[in-house]
Amino acid sequence: MTAIAFRPPAPYPLEKPLGLFARIATMRRNPIEIWTRAHYERPVMVGRTVFGKRAVVSDPAGVRRVFLDNVGNYRKDDLQLRILRPGLGNGLLTSDGEAWRAQRRSLAPLFTPRQVAAFADAMAEATRQGVERLRRSAGQGIDMSYEMARLTLEILEHTLFSSGLGRDAGEFQVAVTRYFDTVGRISLWDLMGLPAILPRLGLTKGRATIEWFGKAVADIVGARRKLIAEGIAPPRDILTLLLQAQDPETGRGMPEEDLRANIVTFIGAGHETTANALTWTLYLLSQSPDWRERV
Repeated sequence: MTAIAFRPPAPYPLEKPLGLFARIATMRRNPIEIWTRAHYERPVMVGRTVFGKRAVVSDPAGVRRVFLDNVGNYRKDDLQLRILRPGLGNGLLTSDGEAWRAQRRSLAPLFTPRQVAAFADAMAEATRQGVERLRRSAGQGIDMSYEMARLTLEILEHTLFSSGLGRDAGEFQVAVTRYFDTVGRISLWDLMGLPAILPRLGLTKGRATIEWFGKAVADIVGARRKLIAEGIAPPRDILTLLLQAQDPETGRGMPEEDLRANIVTFIGAGHETTANALTWTLYLLSQSPDWRERV
């Protein structure tokens, strides 16, 4: 009997593009399902759709050109900004043009190889504790998606806010999940490019989550500013570096609104994407004894 090669659960590439209404319905469920086989095989795909001209760039040299060499020639996608800005504010992920460049200059020193390496011990310790927690659960069913979300949040707590989150980590975990299930979902109004004044169901449902995040971040920043005002040396974490960040061209510090927006971005987008990547990595390793042994 011929063995069937393992294929992880993923959308099957389409042979031809979907029609308008099928595309809209599919994008609300899972945007990557609208891709055709050509999107996976060609280094660059450019075409015009009902949402305007679109390009999918997979070629490394092309990616470098868009993000680095010729960045001034490209702007962020309107659909992406309409979906993310209500929850993430105008931080590095959702700003554009000169506002993005100013934040990029201010934040660049936080993410040099040397600075990131300084957080390695804290990351390793959080990971060690996570592994011990899993060992204690040996023989039981474990939700690895939950565990990876918890681990990445704990690493954020050790590197972003050394003094703690000021709230239970589980609250943050639930809030991030609720955000992506409500505010982070694609709205039909957004797909149609309708004005922001028209209510979005996801945004309405997620308003309490957005307010919760805003209050939590304000409390964290306030506590750190109070510590500094009292003359106590603050921990050398990302929050302190953010408070000290300056635009090297202007010498100005980061505005309070941008500061809070970037903290929310680091918590929300950074935590969720990394947890998903780790979960899928572990799943794929569980299905491949050879690769599991190599790792």
